[in-house]
Amino acid sequence: MIEHPPIQPTPVGAFRFNTDSARLEYFDGNEYVNITTDSSEKHGGTLALCGSMGNDAVFSNAVDKVNMSTTGNGVDYADLNYSSSQNGAFGSRTQSVFFGGYTPSMASNSDYVLTASGGTAIAGGALTQARRGMGAGLANSTRGIAMGGYTPAVSPTNASNVIDYTTMSAKSAFVDFGDLSDGRERTGACASPTRGVHIGGINAPNQSSPYSNTMEFVTISTLGNATDFGDMQDGRVFCSSASNAIRGIIVGDSYPITNVITFITIATLGTDEDFGDMYSSRDGSCSAASPTRIVTMGGRNPSNSNEIDYGQIMTTGNFIDFGDLSSTATFMGGCSNGHGGLG
Repeated sequence: MIEHPPIQPTPVGAFRFNTDSARLEYFDGNEYVNITTDSSEKHGGTLALCGSMGNDAVFSNAVDKVNMSTTGNGVDYADLNYSSSQNGAFGSRTQSVFFGGYTPSMASNSDYVLTASGGTAIAGGALTQARRGMGAGLANSTRGIAMGGYTPAVSPTNASNVIDYTTMSAKSAFVDFGDLSDGRERTGACASPTRGVHIGGINAPNQSSPYSNTMEFVTISTLGNATDFGDMQDGRVFCSSASNAIRGIIVGDSYPITNVITFITIATLGTDEDFGDMYSSRDGSCSAASPTRIVTMGGRNPSNSNEIDYGQIMTTGNFIDFGDLSSTATFMGGCSNGHGGLG
């Protein structure tokens, strides 16, 4: 197909039909990428998984499932092979992967749950560095990436700058990807099929120290250190985040706990913008996305919550009550089989 310079700048989300590959493509802000011919609907609809269903004082191996196409309560759906808190998660179309956490020692485990069927998890490979505070998990259709976290191996801040990744289809051990610009833990992350964004966190030995407004990105299919994306309007810690292929949503905050929601456009660089408010203020929640919706599950304020609320990603406005998890839970990993990294 012959490329002609556009008369005007190509807007993010523009479509074209590639006559060479016979595929429909969309512009992600940097390049045209294929629109996937697979979908979560082929695998039982868009499902969000949330685990482990514990908190700082109670370690759990339980995983809840939420059907994102409807509203309603979460149901107990699967069991991991280890009990933890503050783990991370990412997903493919078929598998949800939970990794790291606090057991109470630092964990390097990863467990795979078949998203459409649940049940007992299958053990995967180990992280390159055992750590917790693992909210920054993201993936495209082939790779899952873990970024930052808390580890006593890094003194005096205990905050890791490690980025490692696994090939999900192989359930392989994680290998080095690159580094964040500094160590951070209790962070968020989201992705398009090409780009992953690491969000906020803290780099300090105590929780009262200032926390970060830094956002950085990586190109998922390559290796290398994270690059500056832009600064958030405010520092955020123990926020959660999720995205479709275009927009990332950043939910909640700690110290003090707030109901703030902001968004970024993943293909561009810059700061976040106001989205709306959570149904109730919480931190330590987990989030997951479909192409149209984000759900935020659990958290605390200050007691542990079982609340689920949701919003429409491509609009702005306040979140709406979705239902309840099967139990109260805080500091979990959340993922789905329909998020933005999958197209």
